[in-house]
Amino acid sequence: MPSVAALWRHPIKAHGREEVQSVRFTEGETMPWDRRWAVAHELSDADDSAWSQCNRFARAAKVPALMAISTTSDLETGSLEVSHPKLKPLRFNPDEEAQKFLDWVCP
Repeated sequence: MPSVAALWRHPIKAHGREEVQSVRFTEGETMPWDRRWAVAHELSDADDSAWSQCNRFARAAKVPALMAISTTSDLETGSLEVSHPKLKPLRFNPDEEAQKFLDWVCP
C-alpha cells in the first residue's frame, strides 16, 4: 500500500516551503495554503483578474536563492513567518503587508 513520507507546501509560489504534518483535503480543491500568494515581477502584466502563466511571477528557476526560504504558516491569523540563512526572520500578513515581504525578499 502506498504511503506518504513527507508533505510540503509553498504558501508563496517559489518563495520557500514548509513541511506539513497533517492537512485536510477537499475533493476538487487544491491543498490549503499551497501557492496562495505569488510575487509578480516588474515586467508582468498579471493583475489578479484571471489566471496568469508562471513566467509572469518570480520563480526559483530564475532566482534559486528563493528556495532557501523556510515558511511557517499561522492559519488562525493569516500570517506567515519566513526565514532565510542570509536574512533576519520576518512575520507578516501577505494580504495586508505585501510590501513588508517585498522589502525583505528583494535584496
